Amino acid sequence: MDIWSTLVTSSVPIRVDARWTALGPGQLGGAGAGDMIRDWTGAPRPSTWYAQALANAIAGTDLSAQPDIVAAFSNDSTLWYLGTDGATPSGKYDLTSVVLHELAHGLGFAGSAEVTSGSGRLGYGSGFPTAFDRFTGTGASTRLTAITGTALGAALTSGNVWFDGVQERAGLGGNRAPLYAPSSWMQGTSYSHWDEAAFPPGNPNSLMTPYIADGESIFDPGDAMLGALRDLGWATAGPMSVAGAPAAPVATSRPAGVDLAWRVPADTGRQTVTGYRIRRYVGSAATPEATVDTGPATSLRVGGLVNGRIYRFTVAAVNASGVGAESVRSPNVAPFDPAPFATADALVTRQYLDFVGRSPTAAEVSLWRTFLSSGAGTPGDAVAGIARSAGSADKVQPVVRLYWAYFLRIPDTGGLRYWVGRYRSGTTLTKISSSFAGSAEFRTRYGSLTNGQFVTRVYQNVFGRNPDPGGLAYWVGKLDAGLSRGTMMVGFSESAEYRSMLASEADTVMLWLGMLGRTPAQSELDATVARLDAGTTLGRIATEVMATTEYAARVA
Repeated sequence: MDIWSTLVTSSVPIRVDARWTALGPGQLGGAGAGDMIRDWTGAPRPSTWYAQALANAIAGTDLSAQPDIVAAFSNDSTLWYLGTDGATPSGKYDLTSVVLHELAHGLGFAGSAEVTSGSGRLGYGSGFPTAFDRFTGTGASTRLTAITGTALGAALTSGNVWFDGVQERAGLGGNRAPLYAPSSWMQGTSYSHWDEAAFPPGNPNSLMTPYIADGESIFDPGDAMLGALRDLGWATAGPMSVAGAPAAPVATSRPAGVDLAWRVPADTGRQTVTGYRIRRYVGSAATPEATVDTGPATSLRVGGLVNGRIYRFTVAAVNASGVGAESVRSPNVAPFDPAPFATADALVTRQYLDFVGRSPTAAEVSLWRTFLSSGAGTPGDAVAGIARSAGSADKVQPVVRLYWAYFLRIPDTGGLRYWVGRYRSGTTLTKISSSFAGSAEFRTRYGSLTNGQFVTRVYQNVFGRNPDPGGLAYWVGKLDAGLSRGTMMVGFSESAEYRSMLASEADTVMLWLGMLGRTPAQSELDATVARLDAGTTLGRIATEVMATTEYAARVA
């Protein structure tokens, strides 16, 4: 039923009454229309019987309360192979193939001919032929509906009876299809089947011959049969052809390679897909860099690619008719090496723990995994991006700037970790600043300062100059009026001017703390700040740190 549902179209459900029953020796099954209908309003041919399912499909409404198809199959379970893989063993008959065949008769591929004592007739004695009968004739192209009596009986047992329809011919290379017409009439076998000799086992049109061999599997009615159904009035699938385009393949990055996966196309051209053609494009290039032909598996591991280079892939299905339509291109994918981590997810998780102080959410992992696999950036860029994200840069760098503003030095690792932890826990930056202003280090370095001396020191430390008279007077007035020194310093350390001046230093300290668990030595700071100021990206610096033995040992 599933196969036929993809091959014929009807707006009216097709009801099938099927049952297991004891049948005669050598008989596997049988089926026919539940009712025959003629001359309804809008019928395409007058005085012509149509199988009920076909009449309903043409009329667009249910014309009879009877089941559309009545079918019976042998209840001898030893006969049947019930698998659907086409691997029917010798000595067994494929149930799917037999059901597919018998349902075709119920859809209208059956004539009304009878031969008794050498005399033939059509129409079940009613005088009205079936739609099938309208397309049958002799080798001399005489329509059987024009012959009666013994002449018809002779024709039906002549071995020279043909189905001749425009659509059937289109499906058979322009030829008429020979019907089974042996010299001895066999009711139910003669006439309502293709000729066995013309369509032997293995022929794509062999489903509708009268006999099926043990071990044989046929899952398609063939182009001639579907053409004949179109002649009768059915809307059907088209002829066998190349497959339609599959959906775009899914590409997953790995070091120097990509893993591809895709699905069998919905339209296989009514044939088995025997392989696939994979095309690889670099970026938005119009022509493929490489083409690979594979077997029927729906996945492929591609190696030998360049890390960081953006690739896109397409897939096309191959069947007996040739190479089908190419899928749309996959989204951008770039191989990358997450070393020293095993996977992108492990890399991202570690950065969130080191920089943000928590595990990432599933959405955050997905975001950065896509960032890496799409070629949007390198693993080092991902590290830099996470370092600069909320919960990292906005918690670490303000404290770093306070250290420089108060003490003109690189923060010590223990102190920086302590105050960043306090800041994350809810202590305000102003309170941290006030603690710095009252610290022993500040007093030892600068002594006990008046408000005027404090303002001058802030200007010198933050901006590298003395305050102008107006600025000095303003801030001294604020401090004299009760503004805390901690609040004043935060205003300076978080100013746009100072943030810009200290950007490279703050980035470097943040990166070293997150990646190496320590603040940089003066020589490391000086070298890195010079490179950042000259245009080197923080992602590039992170890439180099990732390659060090110190980092590998820390994350091992």
